[in-house]
Amino acid sequence: MKTEEVIKILEDNKITNVVKHKPKIIHTKKFSCADDHPIVWYIFDENNKAMCEYCSTHFVYEPKDFYDKAQEEKELLGMGLKDSIRQKEEREKKKFVNEILKGSG
Repeated sequence: MKTEEVIKILEDNKITNVVKHKPKIIHTKKFSCADDHPIVWYIFDENNKAMCEYCSTHFVYEPKDFYDKAQEEKELLGMGLKDSIRQKEEREKKKFVNEILKGSG
């Protein structure tokens, strides 16, 4: 059942005790909800919206852009940009040396 259909049924039956909250932003097309009820898995509709049929929580899909992904990875790794660049250069140097050593055998 689509979110719009559920809202229309609620309105038609004059169910007004449904609390309207700000929708939760989700960055994956498939997600779950387990807010004081059994875990339920959902996939967003063509409008990138969904609503939990148990708790009526609204969800909105927003893809992450490259900047957000990079910032998240940086925070997860707990390092600055300089450390990240240094580590990349070290990996490239080791790869280059290994390529040379393989060719000399």
